[in-house]
Order: sequence, then structure tokens, then C-alpha cells
Amino acid sequence: MSDTEQLQKDRAAAYEECRRLLPGRYTSDPDVINNPDVMAAVKAEWDIYFRAMDAALARFPYTEEEKEKRTLQTDIA
Repeated sequence: MSDTEQLQKDRAAAYEECRRLLPGRYTSDPDVINNPDVMAAVKAEWDIYFRAMDAALARFPYTEEEKEKRTLQTDIA
């Protein structure tokens, strides 16, 4: 397994671990929008989730090879 493949595997595992933090509600849900206390709680849940995702990406960043491949795929589409 190449270093890039191992990094991709590790990143996927880190993202999967973050899924346990994924909130069950959205800030656009009617019961959330209409209640400032619930809105604050839901926003806090999403902040925790996004910080965990950012930390996973910081720990397992995309390689230049992956970035280049993504750019090429975008250019083709």
C-alpha cells in the first residue's frame, strides 16, 4: 500500500469516527428555528462536529497528488 493510499484509509477512518458526532437536527428545522435555546444547542452540536472534521483533515491532509487529481477531474467535467 502506498503512502497516499494509507493516508486515504486513515482519513476515511477519522471521518467515520466523526460521524458519531453528527447532529440529528438541523438549524433549518422548524422546531429549531422557532426556539432560540434549541437553536443555540443545535449550533453548538454542529460546531463540535465541524471542529472534529477539521481536526481529522489537519491530521490527514490531502496530498499534492490527490489535489492534482481532483483538479484534473474538475477540469474534465
